[in-house]
Amino acid sequence: MNSWRKAGSAGRELDNKLWDEFLEYRNEFYSKQKVYYDVVNAKRKEEEEKKREIIEKAREVSKKIDRATIDTIKELQAQWKETGFAGKELEEELYGEFRKICDDVFKKSKEAYENRKKNFKKNLEQSIDRRWTSINKIMVNISKLKSDIEEIESKPEPRDTNPNKEEILKKREARIDVLKGYIAENEAKISSLKGDIEDIEHRLEK
Repeated sequence: MNSWRKAGSAGRELDNKLWDEFLEYRNEFYSKQKVYYDVVNAKRKEEEEKKREIIEKAREVSKKIDRATIDTIKELQAQWKETGFAGKELEEELYGEFRKICDDVFKKSKEAYENRKKNFKKNLEQSIDRRWTSINKIMVNISKLKSDIEEIESKPEPRDTNPNKEEILKKREARIDVLKGYIAENEAKISSLKGDIEDIEHRLEK
């Protein structure tokens, strides 16, 4: 427009004709420009709605933090990358809102993982303590069984004149065999518990 004003006169009649022609092209340009921006704005509005929908989905799933939530958030991030431009200012605002939700979810997920890991370690350590407690009790029991055997073995042998001597000795031997069997069973339990402890300690080292 400024260039037109700076241009010199071509004569009144020709100036009017050229002006009308200029106005026609200018109006056509503005009309096409309006159509173009209407299309652009409509497309941006459509992309804005897509982004807001993604944000609402992210906000909804973020209420519960689990593996499914993390997978959904990652899917929504992929969807976000596929959306178009919603306008510079709005784009930054929407992305900031979406990014905050995602960051919060990943932060809470990490905290939950650390807590599970901590509790898992604590449970394993408590499991080891329980097994050592059981071992100590079994060892006390073994000690008592051995004392019982020693007590039986320390009893004086019946006199030869005792008609029940052989029967008494057999009962003593039988009782000792039973007690030794109990000791073997308890020692096997200790071995099994120590094996469990070793396995758990390996898990703690990982």
